[in-house]
Amino acid sequence: AGCGKGIISFYFARRFPYSRITSMDLDARLIEKARLIKAKKKIRNVNFEVKSILELDKSEQFDLIVCIDVLEHIENDFGAIQNLINSLTKGGILIIHVPQKFQKHPFRKMEWRGHHVREGYIPRELINLLESLNVKILQVHHTFGIFGALADEIEYTVWRVKPIWLIAYPLLLLLAFADVFAAHNRGNGILVEAVRP
Repeated sequence: AGCGKGIISFYFARRFPYSRITSMDLDARLIEKARLIKAKKKIRNVNFEVKSILELDKSEQFDLIVCIDVLEHIENDFGAIQNLINSLTKGGILIIHVPQKFQKHPFRKMEWRGHHVREGYIPRELINLLESLNVKILQVHHTFGIFGALADEIEYTVWRVKPIWLIAYPLLLLLAFADVFAAHNRGNGILVEAVRP
């Protein structure tokens, strides 16, 4: 839900070749790019649609819905989450990742990126929102701890200059792996896994 160019969709398509994946995004240009990649790589188990989360209805049910860094762009986040939950099968899993509201950055204050309508969420705020819609929270994790925040800040600073970005890439990858395996009491992101009873 909010697939962009389909990076995560393609990961799931490779990882679970017998699954059927529906990916959607509002940005028709990104969906077109994803469709071109799909055709070029001959990936058959994923389809891309230009659609808003707010346009979902109960007619199509999913066993798993993944929504990464999308809710901060949607004014009616309650309606968006409600649509996602209503589109889950009973026992279906919802995975949501959002930015943390009060982020910490190693070097400087970073501005909100893109078209955010809110800075982010406090974990309890997101949990309360989900629980008000009668889902059971399975796990809550902090993401983008010190290593991830450092990698994000370096990447954001150098990505426009491709030669520098290519030189920095091994360091970024190392920091990303370190962040995945480090324990976080706090981070710049929140990952929530919930189930529809």
